[in-house]
Amino acid sequence: MRTPAFFVAVVYAIILCRAAAPCGLQAAPDKTVSAPRGGSNSKFPFPRLPKLPPLPATRKAAEARSPFAHAVKGTGGWRINPNERDADRVSEPEWFATLPATAQTRLRSGDILLKKVYDRGYTSNEVVQAQTAFHATHGTRRTEHAMIYVGNGRVAESSLSRDGLWQDKVSRRKGQTLLVYRRVGPGATLARRRAVAYALKWAPYVWVEPKKPGEVGRQVSPLTYALGHAVLTFPFSTDFDEGAKARAVLAARGEAPGPSMMCSEFVTFCYQTTEPPSLLLDARRTAPIRLEEELNRSPLFVFVGTLKP
Repeated sequence: MRTPAFFVAVVYAIILCRAAAPCGLQAAPDKTVSAPRGGSNSKFPFPRLPKLPPLPATRKAAEARSPFAHAVKGTGGWRINPNERDADRVSEPEWFATLPATAQTRLRSGDILLKKVYDRGYTSNEVVQAQTAFHATHGTRRTEHAMIYVGNGRVAESSLSRDGLWQDKVSRRKGQTLLVYRRVGPGATLARRRAVAYALKWAPYVWVEPKKPGEVGRQVSPLTYALGHAVLTFPFSTDFDEGAKARAVLAARGEAPGPSMMCSEFVTFCYQTTEPPSLLLDARRTAPIRLEEELNRSPLFVFVGTLKP
């Protein structure tokens, strides 16, 4: 007999397939991929971190009053949970508005950025609607996309619309609502360094918008977007099982466990490049909502502010 979860999984797959239909993408076979020629290697130098300017006293006071952000001593960050609010009295966009804010100038290489969808288009957003089937205690379906900050005003991401892994300017994110998380605690510097090196290795090129429809760029992404992995995030667990551990070992070697990745999978692999990994998740089955939940629960990560470029 078919269970309700089976039918939800079918609907989830149909929604994501419709989202990718214009791109004509197909799920790629599972295999290890070699590093792209001419791209960055695993020894890519970690960008020197500039000294962060102090926060104005007025903003410090405002941040201290946020009822939904709980300071984590010694980290400069907070612990948050979008499900902590009283949903009948405070909407998620209102919750977001109360959180401490940060600025692009205060981003550090290795920061994780999660895109939230709060405009009216969320009702037709395929990822948001697909994640309705998920249950998460520390994350919500409105988390649509994941990126990693690599320095020099750029993020690295796996993009469905661009079918690959690319770098892009944060300044191009005008109007977006982002949550920023940072790796802290023991081994944080090494973890951030290796995460950025991995991101730059597999997203070695900056995205350039085609001047004409259908125009092909000069560079080709070494990996494609993993639609097949996105479809299978619901029926499968994100437990860090033997298969997940084997793929994390490949990431720690600087290798890509397959020819394609989705956005949250890419970010998760970036933080599985140390031993032990910073994120104990099955990267291949980690949807954005699952990544948000882990970041909000893990003692190795803290929230450092909202960002609206």
